[in-house]
Amino acid sequence: MTMGWLATSVKRLLKGPATGNGTADPAVGAAPAIAAGRDGDGRLDGGPERVDGADRPRDHGRLTAHDIIGLFQDEEPAPEADTPVTLTPVGAVPAAATPEATKLAMLSRIFTPSQPKRVRTDFAGRRNQLANIVAAIEDQRSHVVLFAHRGLGKTSLANVVGTEARRSGYQVIRYACSAETTYASLFRSIIPKIPQELIDNTGLQTRRGLPPQLMPSDVIDFCSRVTQGRLLIIIDDLDAIRDDTFHRALVETMKGVSDVGAPLTFLVLGVAHDLEALLGEDGRIERNIVAVHLPHMTQRELQSIIDWGLDLCGMSIEPDMRQLAAMLSRGLPFVTGFLCLHAGCAAVRAGKDVIGTQELAFALRRFVDQVDPRVVEAYRRVTRAESHAFMVDVLFAAAAARMDDYGRFTIRDAASIPRDDGRKPLTEAVVARVFDTLCEDDGVMERHTTSLQEVSFGFRSELMRPYVVIRQSLKYGLFEPADPTADSGAA
Repeated sequence: MTMGWLATSVKRLLKGPATGNGTADPAVGAAPAIAAGRDGDGRLDGGPERVDGADRPRDHGRLTAHDIIGLFQDEEPAPEADTPVTLTPVGAVPAAATPEATKLAMLSRIFTPSQPKRVRTDFAGRRNQLANIVAAIEDQRSHVVLFAHRGLGKTSLANVVGTEARRSGYQVIRYACSAETTYASLFRSIIPKIPQELIDNTGLQTRRGLPPQLMPSDVIDFCSRVTQGRLLIIIDDLDAIRDDTFHRALVETMKGVSDVGAPLTFLVLGVAHDLEALLGEDGRIERNIVAVHLPHMTQRELQSIIDWGLDLCGMSIEPDMRQLAAMLSRGLPFVTGFLCLHAGCAAVRAGKDVIGTQELAFALRRFVDQVDPRVVEAYRRVTRAESHAFMVDVLFAAAAARMDDYGRFTIRDAASIPRDDGRKPLTEAVVARVFDTLCEDDGVMERHTTSLQEVSFGFRSELMRPYVVIRQSLKYGLFEPADPTADSGAA
């Protein structure tokens, strides 16, 4: 299959106002138009025209299918049927599984966007990062701080490391932080879980006599009594704690544990765009702590996840749909897993083994419907419920811009989004002004400055990026309308 269906659909919809595919809002009849500057009246050129006191978007050309595909290329070579909603009675003996039920169960096990992976066999990708973490623990005897935006698979990666550690004879202890977690409560929970056989006699006595308010020196002294085996302590959701004194104490503890030679390793996880945001302004990275910044996945990696998972389920996907799903995921494996799960289930319930156009379109609509409400609210606030066509344009430019490994992009990246409607290109001055507003007033984006004073931008929530491009893809005609009899109630 080629992209002919996509180009035909776009050209057909260019002839009149777009009305979406059953879930898109009919109020907006034109695709995003990116403004270039201000006219003589001070109005942003290319923004909404005033007609009887109301904003009306300009009616102009859209990106071609080829252009849309080109926006998301990596810098590297090379309908759901009506189904009754029922729950299996607790304790009931399951009936013999039908082929359809077996495939649905496999899809739910392989593609788990709402739950992190737990075992290596259910985990695809991240080979380099997994190897780096294993090398840090095994070869360097270092602690590891793993950080990234949400949706990139930190917890799944940590789960796999923990599972493999247990298989290798490590004792593994996990702790998930909350806003109420204190340094003392953290280690009062961890220390009793350390197996007695790993602690010498003085350590057992120390554990029974821990002071009410634990300090790093107390924890380091106790850890020096751990003399047997290997222990891996996984601390998740460190970003939930906003107290810098906690972060300083934890870093001091990790350093001290290494200094006393205890066979104990910390793997610390948190949501952050850089290490300072996770550990606080005074957080230090010592020689015995390895920082792993989890990058966005490339399209090649995301496509391999799609093929790997569907192959395990005895299914496949049309090549163009695979490419489009990876592109619209914008580097987030969470989104790819979501799309595969819902598109795969739609295909199975329609009696298919191959995911095609309608199934992917259904999954994309599901994503738009179920994305984090805070992302939707931020989008509606910035675009005035899409009545402000210029801001729709700017958000699309930011979401479609070429980004680095960690989701950051420059003003030039956003201003360089190609258009084929003959209008002037977006000026960097206009983009800079709007980005400043989106960072400072709206809180949708954030600014990053390197030590060389190079400025880049990113979305505060990485889900905003795929939400914008998927929403606009649906609204402006990337898909033929689904068969209403095959998609009843899906929207």
